Amino acid sequence: MSEQRADQSFDVVVVGAGPGGYVAAIRAAQLGRSVAVVEERFWGGVCLNVGCIPSKALLRNAEIVHLFQHQAATFGIEGEVSFDYAVAHQRSRDVAEGRAKGVHFLMRKNGITEINGRGSFVDAHTLEVTSTEDVQRISFQHAIVATGARPAVPSGIALSTNVVTYEDVLLDPALPGSILIVGAGAIGMELGYVLANYGVEVTIVEYADRALPAEDADVSREVAKAYRKLGVKVSLKTRVTGVVDDGTKVTVVAEGPDGTVEHRVDRVLVATGFRPNTESLGLAAAGIDVDDRGAVVIDERMRTSQPHVHAIGDVTMRLQLAHVAEAMGVVAAETLAGAVTMEPGDYRMMPRATFCQPPRGGAARSLPRARGSHDQSLNPPVSAPRTRPAPPYPRSRSHHAGPPHPSLGRTRRPHPTRPNHRSRGTRAPGRPRGGSPSAHDPPSSRLRAARTPGCASGGRHRSPSSS
Repeated sequence: MSEQRADQSFDVVVVGAGPGGYVAAIRAAQLGRSVAVVEERFWGGVCLNVGCIPSKALLRNAEIVHLFQHQAATFGIEGEVSFDYAVAHQRSRDVAEGRAKGVHFLMRKNGITEINGRGSFVDAHTLEVTSTEDVQRISFQHAIVATGARPAVPSGIALSTNVVTYEDVLLDPALPGSILIVGAGAIGMELGYVLANYGVEVTIVEYADRALPAEDADVSREVAKAYRKLGVKVSLKTRVTGVVDDGTKVTVVAEGPDGTVEHRVDRVLVATGFRPNTESLGLAAAGIDVDDRGAVVIDERMRTSQPHVHAIGDVTMRLQLAHVAEAMGVVAAETLAGAVTMEPGDYRMMPRATFCQPPRGGAARSLPRARGSHDQSLNPPVSAPRTRPAPPYPRSRSHHAGPPHPSLGRTRRPHPTRPNHRSRGTRAPGRPRGGSPSAHDPPSSRLRAARTPGCASGGRHRSPSSS
């Protein structure tokens, strides 16, 4: 392979400025490395710009709308009031833009070079960056791939003017009259709550047998019950077989327990998961392996098949959460710098939350998965073990629930399946103190990941978090 001429040279080049990428860059700079970050579009990543942050701003507005519409008398509120979604949307954009500006500030503060453009590996030590202005080559000793992921659109569905992803919804200041959401995961449930409270007719279609299918059945059941009470139509065990956008309306054909049903709505939101952004990265030219999903293959220290190149966050498809990407970024930066680090350990034990209503939080594997695990490395012996299962705790009795809310489900602690094993965490739906409906304080905001000796997951908080 011929040697490539480089316009600039750095100790570390980070490809992607999302939560994992910019945190990794900062840590590498703190350890004395010269660092450059290459970003094509969103400084701060999808999370800050069109994901976690603006969606939480909209959720807060929706919670206030819900309080006025459904609990005004309980809180002593009287009088006429109106709600302007355009204003709520602008607030969400202001919040997102403010956080993104903060990323640029952190880059300058830590002496990190910002490079705008799309990065692609030319060889194992050279990156080509293409922007609207020019093409340049950058050489590096170490690289960190943090290019994230994008929505996975099922076969048979084509994105169009009215068939969209979360990005289109979060950037649109106008509301549709009706929407069908394909997928009852975190994105579908969160945005469904926002839109329903602003008067949009919402239908959620999920192929699995429950909403939030990655959660325990009782948690999913409580959330689905609350959504139906809100007026959201939740169809489970249902598969979308056809989507036609005529430019004005979208016709959706779905097959479920009641047979074939045709929906005609203003908009369809596709929220069926993600696929890693590895195309056009030139990974093969650098000798970097990917798996059958297209995700970059890494070891416990984030090293790829090229030991001087690391990969972190959603592009690895380990656990697609911002705080997980941040933890991985720190490990990658410390590893390449030869510093002491703490591996993330069991990703399944990282805290996580869905900011729907009621909010869902936890720091554990789901109960069936926890019961099925007997891995000693994940369950080291501890003193004074609990040998009998702890009964689920009714959240309605918690001081965080408060009247006038009915039962909110139960907090579960997946108990050890063998004596002298650690608990596998906690999972629950819930509401914050005083009973006011806020998705900003799910149970996992008061939890950390169950600690495994020698791994970083024991000190992580879910994201976004005030902790």
